[in-house]
Amino acid sequence: MSKFEWGEIGKQLTKNYDLLITFASYEERCLSLVQNIPKEKIKNAVIFYLSDYEKYTSDNLLCLQSILKRNNIINNTVSLCHKKPIVSFDRIVEYLDACFSNGSVHNIIIDTTTFTHELLLVLLMLFKRKYIEANVTFAYSNAKDYDPQDDASRSPDKWLSKGIGEIRSILGYPGDILPARQTHLMIIVGYEYDRALSIISEIEPASLSLGFGKSDSFTTEQDDISNKHYGASEHFKEVVRDSMSFVPEDRVYEFEVSCNDPERASNDIRTHLKEKNKDIEGKNIILFAMNNKPSTLGVGLLALERQDIQLCYAPALVYNFENYSMPGSKCHLFELFGKQ
Repeated sequence: MSKFEWGEIGKQLTKNYDLLITFASYEERCLSLVQNIPKEKIKNAVIFYLSDYEKYTSDNLLCLQSILKRNNIINNTVSLCHKKPIVSFDRIVEYLDACFSNGSVHNIIIDTTTFTHELLLVLLMLFKRKYIEANVTFAYSNAKDYDPQDDASRSPDKWLSKGIGEIRSILGYPGDILPARQTHLMIIVGYEYDRALSIISEIEPASLSLGFGKSDSFTTEQDDISNKHYGASEHFKEVVRDSMSFVPEDRVYEFEVSCNDPERASNDIRTHLKEKNKDIEGKNIILFAMNNKPSTLGVGLLALERQDIQLCYAPALVYNFENYSMPGSKCHLFELFGKQ
């Protein structure tokens, strides 16, 4: 793992990449890596985007294409569908199969920043299980703030999304689920308080584990160190408190997860499962990743190792399209597997 200012990226990237995989989002952060990565480091690029939200993402999609064209980087776009994960899966596989068919793709860099949690976990699974010959680097652009507010209106009520439309298993992470068993629900919590509570209410688990980001591992920037992660701990406390409406207090467990290192995040979840084994044993384990992308990669690494864990995703009814995040000044790189 490495973390550095954008101006240092040329020194930090020790290899050239045959393919850059990126994602056009309504967040301006989707531009950060493409704007800063030296053009000589990238041969080809693909931009995935969700046709469902093209109204909100089209400007950034055009900007990504413009930057890549200006840097003489061959690029393609692939349309995915948020409401139809199987369609998205098939289109991703179709594109990647074509890339690997002639043996010209070896080194890949994936900009994880604005992929949905579901799509990022699908990509992780594909490179871990199907395209194992690839050397994969995962990049992440941090946020200066989420739901940024001016000083006059500053409040703990940050929001990124609200409500859920459905709950679905993520392709490639089916878990070992038996209908007769009780459910132990795990959520890695971020700012999406409303969405997390909707999931708890819908599933009505017998027991619940809520993971919160470790205070020394947040990737968000703030000028005032005392307000570095303003709102995050408040949201977590609210989720814990209101969870008691659905799950008995003695069956709600709290733990901490690394937010800046996927492998540590994976270990943190693994340790919690071991500590609570007596309480969880014999139950279906369903896990939702709802914090940042480094911790989501950690969730995926654990689930690929633990076949008994089912990863699920709950698309939001409403996203904060206009004010989701503010781009930060740092890049994180992770090399989690492959021939390094």
